[in-house]
Amino acid sequence: MVVVIQIFMAKELFNLLRKAHEDRHLPGFRLLNWHFFFTAMFFVYGRLLSQPLVNTVTSDKFLYQFVSSLIKYHMAICYFLYIAGFMWFILTLKKKMYKYQFGQYAWTHMILIVVFTQSSFTVANIFEGIFWFLLPASLIVINDIFAYIFGFFFGKTPLIKLSPKKTWEGFIGASVTTIISAFLLPKAC
Repeated sequence: MVVVIQIFMAKELFNLLRKAHEDRHLPGFRLLNWHFFFTAMFFVYGRLLSQPLVNTVTSDKFLYQFVSSLIKYHMAICYFLYIAGFMWFILTLKKKMYKYQFGQYAWTHMILIVVFTQSSFTVANIFEGIFWFLLPASLIVINDIFAYIFGFFFGKTPLIKLSPKKTWEGFIGASVTTIISAFLLPKAC
């Protein structure tokens, strides 16, 4: 599920700054973005899944050796995949398109940082125990519910003009309730 969400996030973000006119002059440039994406995915998940993956394929000797060698040379493979992508980028540079191409290159790397930083923490939390995934999600739900309740019953002072129904009372009540819940929920489990 996390991988599917990552792919859709990256697709949406890649299309956000895309200019169709410039992309027509750069065949294969979108493919380069996805090359960097899957290289980053291999880097992040290769580190996280290395030991669980070896433990699950121990019955098949060939698969075990293949996965073991992938894990053994994981950093080297990632490095060469990244260098291959960088060389691909350099070889596809076109005159009068440098500004757009370098902008897209930087944009791609910022997307990778945003997408993989947060999701790698999510995946790591899932492997540490589902509790560390459910607790933060539960606290977000608790915060939203109690912001509504406190704002509905006690709210008089607007928080921001952008969202006029949000109130300081709802914000403060939800914050206090969330902090209390953060201490009580782990003890209840």
